[in-house]
Amino acid sequence: MRVVTSIALGALLLVFGSAIPAFGVFISESESGNNGNTLGGIGISSQQQNVTANFHTDLVPDPGLFNPSVPHVSIHGAGDGTFDFYAFHVAVTSTLYVDLDTPNTATGDSVLGVWTSSGAKVATNDDGNAPDEPPPSPTMVNSYISATLLAPGDYVVGVAEYPASFNIGGFNGSPPTFGDYDLFISLDSSSATPEPATLLIWSGIAAAGAVLNVRRRWTKR
Repeated sequence: MRVVTSIALGALLLVFGSAIPAFGVFISESESGNNGNTLGGIGISSQQQNVTANFHTDLVPDPGLFNPSVPHVSIHGAGDGTFDFYAFHVAVTSTLYVDLDTPNTATGDSVLGVWTSSGAKVATNDDGNAPDEPPPSPTMVNSYISATLLAPGDYVVGVAEYPASFNIGGFNGSPPTFGDYDLFISLDSSSATPEPATLLIWSGIAAAGAVLNVRRRWTKR
């Protein structure tokens, strides 16, 4: 589904040239440093591919899953026997969505993990296809993480294969060997911010409480 979309986007680039920004297409996984099963130390390390600069709000592979106006990055990776770690920076409190898809012809059972840059566990998923995808099958089981609220800071998304276990600072067990995959990471800060009406309501409640408190003090006198 999304692989076809990626090919279509590439074709449009060839036809229209600069009419569509190049950074709207998938970026490729970089194998440099992806040799171990851990994050490689505190902070964004050489063991991780830093994709912070690749987040954009233009083209999106799956409008039904991600809002094009929400910063997101699309990565084409290779499940070739090494653990893959992708680092990114969160500037404001945001809701994280991560979706991993493999081609329809692939067999494999992916595992996703999310950590802080210091290695603390944030979220993981195995056997959780995205809402717009069919239920998992015995031969193809994707992974999906949704509605995880992240405070500002640096984070890492990791890709492994079942039966890998999600540990502090990395995985233990099997690296991905299921071949090519597409990974989508989205950060929605709007869902983590109260609506203006909500802020007005809370402001009104706070003001009313302050007035009531003053009246009580005056009555006691």
